[in-house]
Amino acid sequence: MGGCDKVWTKIDGEQRIMTEPKEKKLTSVSRVLEELLSRGESPLSDQFLRWRLWHSWSEVVGEKMAQVSTPVGFQKGLLMIWVRSPVYMQELSYGLDLLREKINSFVGFNWVAAIRLTQDRRSVPAGAASEELHASITKVPGAKPGDQP
Repeated sequence: MGGCDKVWTKIDGEQRIMTEPKEKKLTSVSRVLEELLSRGESPLSDQFLRWRLWHSWSEVVGEKMAQVSTPVGFQKGLLMIWVRSPVYMQELSYGLDLLREKINSFVGFNWVAAIRLTQDRRSVPAGAASEELHASITKVPGAKPGDQP
């Protein structure tokens, strides 16, 4: 069988088996990459899953919490979430187990082992966030270009 269908046909009065290739479905490269990276088996998976979580944060935590918090880093099972104020940080801290379950359900497997909440944008380890994300989260609101953080 191996990807072909067997077909009996007559050629020059003799009956022979001919094979015809089965129709193949084409899959887009983006779909293949998404499936590969979503499983957590690639070294790039953590980066992809972190981006996917950041991009869909409001779906996971709800619109209200998404406005005051952002996933800013991930390293070895630890998800770092920046929270705007102590009030929201306390509110989130009561539901960390539920939040971890929601996130793991969203990505499809047990990806987050622990969550750390922070208000200090600079406390996120550089290796835990992409350079672009790290630059945006360490930027102090109202600061002018060239100001030291």
